[in-house]
This record gives sequence, C-alpha cells and structure tokens, in this order.
Amino acid sequence: MNKGQKATRTWDRGKPRHIPTDVLRAQVSAYQICGVPHHEIAHLIGVNIRTLLKYYQFELTHAKNRANAIVNQRLFAQTKTNPAAAIFWHKAQMGWRETQQVVLPGIGENPALPPAPNQSVSEEEATAAYLELIKGNSKKP
Repeated sequence: MNKGQKATRTWDRGKPRHIPTDVLRAQVSAYQICGVPHHEIAHLIGVNIRTLLKYYQFELTHAKNRANAIVNQRLFAQTKTNPAAAIFWHKAQMGWRETQQVVLPGIGENPALPPAPNQSVSEEEATAAYLELIKGNSKKP
C-alpha cells in the first residue's frame, strides 16, 4: 500500500453486526426448552447458525437445565401428597424400575423346567425329511 492510500476493509460490506437483545435471548431459551433444533431457532430469529452459536451459547446450553430444575422442584413438592408423583420421581430420578423376568420354556436356564432334549439330526436325515415334505409324503402328526 502506498502512502496516502486509504485501506478498504472488506468486512464492512456484509450484513451489520448482530446485537443480541434480552427479547431474543428469551426467545432462544423458549425455543430450546421446547426442543426446537438449532438450525430452526436460527431461522426463527433471523440469523445464521454460526451467529446463533456465537451469541446465544449460554441460552442453548442452560435453558433446558433450568426448565428441568423447575419441573423437578414442582414434582418433588407434589410427592408429599401425590403417590403417583412419588413413584414417578423414584423411577425417573432414583433409577427404580419395575421389571419382570420372563423365561420361555426351552430358552435360557429355568430351574423349574426340565432341560430341553438334545435333538440333533444328521444332514442325511434332514435332507430325506425335506425331500419327503416336498413330495407331500410327510407324515402328519
């Protein structure tokens, strides 16, 4: 650059710089709580996805946690008077599960059932049974 020439800044030619407001921050938080994907949130507030991630990172990462904390507080308050809320709290927060073990006969180990008989069939017997089945000569039980 020669003396006396002014430098031209190419980055001044694009869109004006985004300025986040409290209203936009509240909107981003509300959309995030409802589970709207990031690219949709960016479209709804009129910014690029990179701009959304740059200026609203806190809202995107903490909004759902704050909402979950509020819901958990209210649910916990209901556990004193509502047994269903208490059961749900135990299942969701404390890892309780209602499980039933189902063992089908012949599958798995069940001490109440006798072991399944070992029914091994040779390849020749299987081929003969298959050919009889195709011919229609199989014995019906």
